[in-house]
Amino acid sequence: MIPHISYDLDGDGIVGGRDLVIANIFDKDKKGSLTVEEREAALKALREDNLEGNFMWGLEQSGANTEVRVFQKRGIIIRGEDYT
Repeated sequence: MIPHISYDLDGDGIVGGRDLVIANIFDKDKKGSLTVEEREAALKALREDNLEGNFMWGLEQSGANTEVRVFQKRGIIIRGEDYT
């Protein structure tokens, strides 16, 4: 399945992984495309609410033998180097 172009939130013409994850959150009726209202809500959340800060991106690139551990403590994701 190819995602609809309305999922392209960063405007680069390609629906990347981040676009797909975030747009899928705002696709309330799960029809595979964003309405104007859903798209505006997603863009507002990215600009003003720092929605991307709730995710950790690129963990799959670190591999299994990495020294950086990831924890989830009380619903908050913490990288090992930030854990105190």
